[in-house]
Amino acid sequence: MRPRKLEDAKPVCAVCRKGMEPVKIKIGEIDARAWRCPKCGQEIIHPEDAQLALIMAQLKKGVDVKVGTLNDAPYVRFPKNFCHVMQKGDIVSVFVDAADEIRLKIKHPETILSD
Repeated sequence: MRPRKLEDAKPVCAVCRKGMEPVKIKIGEIDARAWRCPKCGQEIIHPEDAQLALIMAQLKKGVDVKVGTLNDAPYVRFPKNFCHVMQKGDIVSVFVDAADEIRLKIKHPETILSD
């Protein structure tokens, strides 16, 4: 027997006991998978998407990291939860907006190939 995917689930609304329908909802900048009750509008968010939305909200607040040096060049290690934003193989463009402000633009390989 093949294991079921969570996306294939047909949850029942806890409020009115009706079957819920799959929908996409916007949480910040995340297009999240969810289920919505057609009767009362109650929503359940896919747990992976809810976790990603939470991490993105935390990262938007800013994360303090310490600058180190390696062979006299400065470097910064990003915390592990940045793996939801950037991965090995991504191209990162660095922009200096002011003497105390740096901005990063991440290009994922699949995006680079389609340009």
